[in-house]
Amino acid sequence: MGTSLLRRSRQLAAVGTVALGAVVVVSTSSGSDAPLRGVAPMRSSAAEIAGKVTVKVSLKLSQQGAFTVRGAIADSGLARGRQTVVGGRARMALTLDGKAGRIKLLVSQPCGKTKSTWNVVSGSGSYKGLSGGGKGSGRLTCSTRAPHRGVYAGTVRTPPPTAVAQPGSYRGVGFSPNLRVSFDVLADGRTLTNVAVRQLVARCQPPNVEFLELQLSGRYPLSDRGRFSIVGSGYTFAGKVSGASARGSIKYEARGCKVDSMNWKATSPAEPLPIVAAGRYCGFTLTGSGVCLDATRDAWVTRARFEVNLRCVEPEVVTFKFEYIYGGAIAIRPDLTFSGGLSNIPLAGGGSLKFTMSGKFDDAERRVTGKGGLSAVTIVRDGTLYTCRNAVSTFTAKLGA
Repeated sequence: MGTSLLRRSRQLAAVGTVALGAVVVVSTSSGSDAPLRGVAPMRSSAAEIAGKVTVKVSLKLSQQGAFTVRGAIADSGLARGRQTVVGGRARMALTLDGKAGRIKLLVSQPCGKTKSTWNVVSGSGSYKGLSGGGKGSGRLTCSTRAPHRGVYAGTVRTPPPTAVAQPGSYRGVGFSPNLRVSFDVLADGRTLTNVAVRQLVARCQPPNVEFLELQLSGRYPLSDRGRFSIVGSGYTFAGKVSGASARGSIKYEARGCKVDSMNWKATSPAEPLPIVAAGRYCGFTLTGSGVCLDATRDAWVTRARFEVNLRCVEPEVVTFKFEYIYGGAIAIRPDLTFSGGLSNIPLAGGGSLKFTMSGKFDDAERRVTGKGGLSAVTIVRDGTLYTCRNAVSTFTAKLGA
């Protein structure tokens, strides 16, 4: 399955009720070894080489010429030879300088024959540690120097790349307390997979807010220095894994939306996520207004909703019954506390507000207590822009109430 882009937007609701949110998910096929559309992983220079090869060499009288190699290696370039004769056998030392590195071969052939054997002496660049050999054809003269054309077939391999990161699951946070990053490093210590980033807040044009989530199940190689860069669908997720720790950055810009670069760090083994009873918690604020929120199994607070009597003072004193649903997610910390919010959230029809919410779960009592609500509120009703007082208060909510 190729890359898919899923966008779910909760539209701003009618008068008296506001809901705002969006999720953008980029997913890839976990069974594909190649980068999928919209995602460009950085290549590693230490990829293992193993398999059959066919080397074709053409040397002039000067013992210089060209070569091509196909199979497990695909390269071409300058070839140079140096021939000696010992005990009725011709030996040709071949130096092959390709685009990805240098390979040195030694060819051995009985005088007067056309069949030979060869083996790899050394390799450098991408061919560092190369070994192997096989059989060849093409006459080597044992008396005088002469042009040479040879075809050498066999198998080669390089040692498996050394691990640059500790295999396992990594999890961490960013400068924003509600940015959560996780990924896995496979057993080879050189490959990333199962990348997940949440929660990114994007400012969009026309004035709007979207909450973004990145999910990637493809495989993305680490360089020899443990670095990686995954780019696609507006995202740039990059970083470095060293031992059992990692750090990097993420940014987003597409569809008129932008998230400035945010730093993150993660460690392995990943600490277990906090556990609270999942479900819908509902209750009341100190002022008697209704409040509800969801606790998810993966330790997020979502769908936070406040019902308030919003008292507005300009251009006249008036009270509106107002409901607001926060479209973002707030991370639950290991001590079961949470805290989040956002300023300058645009409203349907005009106006804006600031949302804040914090609290702590009491898992034994299946309840949550905290403080939250709306402030810096301006709303438009019947063509009039009203400036309203804050509606922030402490609250208590219980699971299933």
